[in-house]
Amino acid sequence: MTAGWRAGIMSALMSVQSETHKRPNRWHQQLYRSSDGVPVLPPEIVSELGRGVLVVDVRERSELTSSIGHIPGASWIPAERLSAAVEDMARDTRIVLVSGRGRRSAKAALELEELGMIRVASMLGGMEEWRSRGLGVSRREDSFSCGLAAARESSSAPASERLTSDDIIAHIGDPNSLRWIKLAAFLMHSRTSCIDGRDSQGVVGTPGGDAGEFVLAMASIESLTDTEFDAAAVEALLDDYLETFGRFYMHTDRHAVEVWVKAMRADPELDKVLPGHGSTTDQWRQWFGSPPVEHRERILELLTQPGHIGCGHLRLMTQFAEVYGLRQGLVVAFLRGFFRRLWAGAAGLDYVVLEGEHAEQAAVNIVVDGDVWPFTRVPLIPPAGVIQVFVNHPQVVAFLRGQIAGFFALHPEIGVEPEDHEKIAGRMAELGGQQLGATLERLAKGLPIFEARFLADGTLQVTES
Repeated sequence: MTAGWRAGIMSALMSVQSETHKRPNRWHQQLYRSSDGVPVLPPEIVSELGRGVLVVDVRERSELTSSIGHIPGASWIPAERLSAAVEDMARDTRIVLVSGRGRRSAKAALELEELGMIRVASMLGGMEEWRSRGLGVSRREDSFSCGLAAARESSSAPASERLTSDDIIAHIGDPNSLRWIKLAAFLMHSRTSCIDGRDSQGVVGTPGGDAGEFVLAMASIESLTDTEFDAAAVEALLDDYLETFGRFYMHTDRHAVEVWVKAMRADPELDKVLPGHGSTTDQWRQWFGSPPVEHRERILELLTQPGHIGCGHLRLMTQFAEVYGLRQGLVVAFLRGFFRRLWAGAAGLDYVVLEGEHAEQAAVNIVVDGDVWPFTRVPLIPPAGVIQVFVNHPQVVAFLRGQIAGFFALHPEIGVEPEDHEKIAGRMAELGGQQLGATLERLAKGLPIFEARFLADGTLQVTES
């Protein structure tokens, strides 16, 4: 399976014509083909894609309300009617097919490709695999729709309109149709994404995503131990972190990538080794996956300049380190370590390129009723939809920071002991609040802030802070 960052960065670097005629179904970086040639997506990716794809359950109707259940918000149409149902749909509609164990959906995916659908996939392992990964199911008749409808596209409401609680409720939609994941499963299979409002996937949001949390933890430990992490320590900790938690998210955006590429083109030595303007996707992928060793320091120098950092939270950390309570050199050391791990082929790194312009109209804190436990179900909320909002999950992130603090407390080589776990978690909470406030002050100043609370009875309550 191609790593997430490879396809993401390639799509932003490419300025040549699409090669869909060569790989007509390469529409998501995690999509791969099984040994039988079936286009497949893992369940956790389907969950994160949320409303950005049309999830179609091809089983018999009675199976959707049986003990195994169905994916909330899915469309239902049995396999034998699917071909006729897609006749009037756009050929590039993104469709994920689901069955009990993945066999019927695999067959259906190949049939749709034969009919000319160019963005179709079968969900790996079907509903059995979905459930085994801790993803939420429903057995209710009103949480799936009959027939097919187009997936919702992201767009923005007029920037002059001040959002209300009703707008946030409409943006989030029916809680019974959202994707949910148990917190324990989230730790094993998913990642925290940035609060950035341009992401149309369902996310658990925190400033900077996994990258922001990793830097926060290191900064907290530096302040507690009065020491500084060197580059080797940062890379060693990142390797161990990946081994422990799995997937790791950092994003940039198309604008930052374009400015970075322009800066590389302006360097005569780098320009000589860059792919030509008419290069193919595979040529760009090969270059970025392993740039010339003798030029990597210069490439890293450019990648870590503020104007080339597409995550606003990380960029602001480098520009206003004192306000964020950390060393600028710590952020730069992390970024260098991240890219070095990419070039070393580390598994689990998602380097995501966000598209479009910032048009956020509010910040929304997502909480669930009661205490948070490993078995608590967490809603994955898309920041971009009819409107754009910053999405933050403070309650869930507080739980995750406890786990991160425990991870770092097991590394005596950095000057901490296991009994320092609560001290690290406390410092992360304090400094994390400071950093969140600093980022919202600069990126969301004047915007309304809402709390979206998911109640135990299945309803959603939204209030403005």
